Amino acid sequence: KLKDPLQSLMEVLYTKAVDYLILKPQLPIHRRPSTSSRTLGQLKRGQIVSGWPQESWLLLAEKGTTPKSSTAGWVLVDASCLGLGQQAQAQWPVPKELRPFSEAVVVEWTKFPARHVEYQVEWADESEKDKITVARSRETMTMARVHELPADSRLIFRLTAKVYTSPPEQGGEIFTEAVGPWEEAETGATIDKL
Repeated sequence: KLKDPLQSLMEVLYTKAVDYLILKPQLPIHRRPSTSSRTLGQLKRGQIVSGWPQESWLLLAEKGTTPKSSTAGWVLVDASCLGLGQQAQAQWPVPKELRPFSEAVVVEWTKFPARHVEYQVEWADESEKDKITVARSRETMTMARVHELPADSRLIFRLTAKVYTSPPEQGGEIFTEAVGPWEEAETGATIDKL
């Protein structure tokens, strides 16, 4: 259950709604951000919905609405606390370009639609997806160079956008984290082999 839905704060934090891909066969839409709240309907696997995330919940956007005026309901995006895992996948942030070099990759992405955002860049070997390495954290730009990668390897990368209530250096707290999908890149041969 979300302690306090902050739709007025969403109006200030987000510049537009964020798209999510539904991962579960059926995902209930709740009237309020609580699994015990009345169900308004269901979303199906593969659907793309838009909304404004807060903590583990997403306030669904209706065409032409703002967070304060939306009555479309809430979906639980991350149900890890219930043992159900990720139920919907943010489609933003996503690398728009991965430029691999011998033992490095330059990752570029489009700015997440929120006012106070820091990014985290993660990578893993495609054959060992459970061994995730945080390459960069607290990144405020929309580009990062990831160094010291294994050469001649198929790797996967993803971004997490951390949205803050105000600038972190001014004491802003994390409002939500949007974890984007994995993207592939291949590193080249080591420099001494070239």
